[in-house]
Amino acid sequence: MMVLNKYLLILSEFFFPNLTCPVCNGYGKGLCITCRKGFVRYDREALNEKGKGLSVFRYQNEVISLIAGYKKKSRFFAMETMVDLVLDLYRDDIAKFDLISFAPSSKSSIKKLGFDHGELLAKKIAAGANLKCRSLFHPPSKEQKVLDKEERVLNAKGISLKKMKAKKKNIQGLKILIIDDVYTTGSTLERCMEMIVLNGGAPKYLTISRL
Repeated sequence: MMVLNKYLLILSEFFFPNLTCPVCNGYGKGLCITCRKGFVRYDREALNEKGKGLSVFRYQNEVISLIAGYKKKSRFFAMETMVDLVLDLYRDDIAKFDLISFAPSSKSSIKKLGFDHGELLAKKIAAGANLKCRSLFHPPSKEQKVLDKEERVLNAKGISLKKMKAKKKNIQGLKILIIDDVYTTGSTLERCMEMIVLNGGAPKYLTISRL
C-alpha cells in the first residue's frame, strides 16, 4: 500500500503538473520571485570548507512553508524546488562525494505519508549530481520531532547502520554526504556520521534548513 500511494502521487503530478508557487500558491511555474527573497542563507561556504557539513537556509516563514508542503501535504513539486535550490548552489561540491545517504525516517512517519520523504529527496539530489543514493541506517524506536532535546539525543543512539549486502561494497574509504531537511538539534546527523566513521567512511551532512 505504501508503494502504491507513492506512485499514485508521482503519476498525478506528472500528468497534472502544478502551475503555482510551492510557497504562496500564486500562479506561475516554480518558486516566485517574492517568495525566493524570503530564503535567507544559513551557510555560504563550500562543503569542503565546513567541518561536519552545512545547512543551506534559515528555518523561517517561506522555507517552513516549502518543507511543510512536501512533508505534510505530499506536494512533490515542493520537493523538486528544494532539489533545484540545493543543486544550483552545491552541485559541483556534491559531485565530489562517492555516495549519498539520508537521515532515517521513523516507521510511523513513513506509514503516515505513504513514502519516505527523506529518501526521495536524497535520491533526487543524488541523481542531479550523478551519484548513487543508498539507505544506510535503521531508524530509532521513536519519532524525533515529538521529543525534547535531551530525549532526542538518547533516542538517536538507537540509530544503527544496516548490514551491507554481499553485492554492495562496504563504506570504508567512501566520502558520504547525508541529506536531511531540517537541522534541529543535530542529534540524528551526529549519530549517523558516528556510525559511518566507525565503519571507515568519511561523512558530511547537508540540510535544507537549520533552526
